[in-house]
Amino acid sequence: MTTSVDENKANWKRSINYACMHFLQEALRRQGAASNDIVDTLAAELTEKVWHLAEWCQEQRGDAEILSRAISYLTIHHDGPWKGPDWFVDALHILIEIAVPMTGMDETTAEFLMDMQRGISQSQQNAPTYRANLRVTDEVASDARMLQEAGCEYGIVSSLLDLNEAIFHGEVLTENQHDLLLTAATAAPFTRQERLSRKID
Repeated sequence: MTTSVDENKANWKRSINYACMHFLQEALRRQGAASNDIVDTLAAELTEKVWHLAEWCQEQRGDAEILSRAISYLTIHHDGPWKGPDWFVDALHILIEIAVPMTGMDETTAEFLMDMQRGISQSQQNAPTYRANLRVTDEVASDARMLQEAGCEYGIVSSLLDLNEAIFHGEVLTENQHDLLLTAATAAPFTRQERLSRKID
């Protein structure tokens, strides 16, 4: 059964409203003012104020739930009192700008994106992980062995493995690693086309 656009929007709005309620319960609890009436009223107001961000996420990423996740992130990391609807909306605009960019940037802000990327990588190291995700499957072992052999055969592959390890662990990249990252990104589409022309893929 196909879900209509209106049904999807209703589901997204419920999800956003629930996330807003959870945020308010946590924030207002610190002030001793987390009554159900206050939470319900404010949550409805906030949902309407930030709804356009969900539509933007859906339009650009096909996932309106990005906004709900951003609100959940704010709930965890905001440890102060309730600062009002305008603050809430401004905070979400910043988070969504990172996840689903709306504007351009200059050189300085581009550099800060690298800072955030390192911080995000570091945070991901502390994120809960299911034990099943840590299991080394036969396919993973085979791929790792193939990469190991390629790294031993070609120095640039070894350097790419080092680069991936540094990015994964949120380490500060060296100038040479930044150059290699750009070179690899440039080579990727050419490699895909060449593999197609050789009928490898």
